[in-house]
Amino acid sequence: MPSFSKSAFLLGSIATTLVNAHPTVKRLQPTCSEITIPVTISAENYQAPDALVSALTNIGTGVVLEELQNVLNSVGDLVQDTLSVGGTYSISGRFCEPEVQVAGREDTIQLLVHGITVDKNYWSGGGYPTGFDGDAYSWIAYASKLGYPTLSIDRLGYANSSHPDPILEVQVPTQVEVHHNIISQLRNGGIGGRKFSKIAFVGHSFGSVLGNSHSTTYPDDIDALILSGYTKFIKPTLPGIAVTPLVLPASLVSDRFSDLALGYFAMSNEDGRISLLFTNDQSEWPEEMVALDKETYQTVTVGEFISAIFSTNVANDYTGPVQVITGHKDQVFCGISLPEITGETNCGEGDLNMIAQTATLYPKANYSFVEIPDTGHVLNLHYTANQTFKAAHDWLAEIGL
Repeated sequence: MPSFSKSAFLLGSIATTLVNAHPTVKRLQPTCSEITIPVTISAENYQAPDALVSALTNIGTGVVLEELQNVLNSVGDLVQDTLSVGGTYSISGRFCEPEVQVAGREDTIQLLVHGITVDKNYWSGGGYPTGFDGDAYSWIAYASKLGYPTLSIDRLGYANSSHPDPILEVQVPTQVEVHHNIISQLRNGGIGGRKFSKIAFVGHSFGSVLGNSHSTTYPDDIDALILSGYTKFIKPTLPGIAVTPLVLPASLVSDRFSDLALGYFAMSNEDGRISLLFTNDQSEWPEEMVALDKETYQTVTVGEFISAIFSTNVANDYTGPVQVITGHKDQVFCGISLPEITGETNCGEGDLNMIAQTATLYPKANYSFVEIPDTGHVLNLHYTANQTFKAAHDWLAEIGL
């Protein structure tokens, strides 16, 4: 046999041996399926005060910030009763198998829960199947390269999921029950064709508010909790969230929402939305991402505003690991959501910053935090997105997930 053929044979044998010895199987990209998840739940929601519904409804007709602040500050006194709600809802999901199989991670899944005025595409770089600039801003693509299956969902009342009563039904308690049902299905083999033994709940913004409430109500559901775009300082910021981007009934903002009931709202002022969600420095985010956000924004409900007031909880019974990842210039959770009045604020410096102080919500948990520089509220849509992705996934590896 010629020496060249011997070399080729040896190289081929070595390559085959290496492939067979290595436990990782590589594909080009995550394999994703659009799915519909039926959930049947019941919950105890909050009765909506007429004064708050009226104040929110009339923002566009001259309600002043002070009036809205007064109403929100007194909601705890105005809400005297709870309301039993329930039913069967359809939740739109995107289940993705990773392109790389890593031993020990095939039965670990990340449940990705978005915030207000966006949908599940927040986790896919703003679009699907290809997000802005390929997968550069896709949490799902980053997770896929490390062997993590993911389930991103359109929350109740958003995009392709059911749109029930926006005042009485689309509230925090209902959504916690929806996610509890989904987690049960993940553990029992009802989603993805197998039973997942470990659940990482990954929230952003209002999705993190829900993560905090979930870890309080069902502390054993979650093996790891990532709260992004979050601190415990939500209540003072609620009036600004409504006023800065001029929240109006969604049916008046876009024809896309013409079929939605009064009580579904949308941000109508683009400059206000940018100042609230991004940063003042245009070099810190791609203009194309802002344009995409403008085309695809979603809604928020009166019920979410009401229930958010009661939804910063001390999770005394949650003993698992928690990581909070928030942009240094987050105007929503590190300010009062009024950057056009107060100027751009930030989360503070050192161990006493607002992200660090959020540890008091988790007295028995293993708490850690990361502050992402040069970044506003929507972390995944800034140039620093991969810093966020890396911080989260390095942490998951550190805790053994």
